[in-house]
Amino acid sequence: MSHDDPKEYNLSVSTNDVRAAIAQTAGALYELVEEALQTHEDHEAEECEFELFARDILAVLSRHADQFADNDGSLRDSSDEGDLVELDEE
Repeated sequence: MSHDDPKEYNLSVSTNDVRAAIAQTAGALYELVEEALQTHEDHEAEECEFELFARDILAVLSRHADQFADNDGSLRDSSDEGDLVELDEE
């Protein structure tokens, strides 16, 4: 796959608890948005719309991190969930 080929992300959550599914999905979303923001090209001018959007998402998720954080308060890593949450980058 070349650098220009589009990536496909798949998220699988296997649980009977809708709250756990939402929490795991929010954790995965946080990680993806954070990665996208870090790899986004810098601009000379003001923040672009994507940067504003990404920072807004991260701010909302951070305000509610207790809903998808481990007991120690750190954000869950989706890889810590074993086979419950699976994020594939293709």
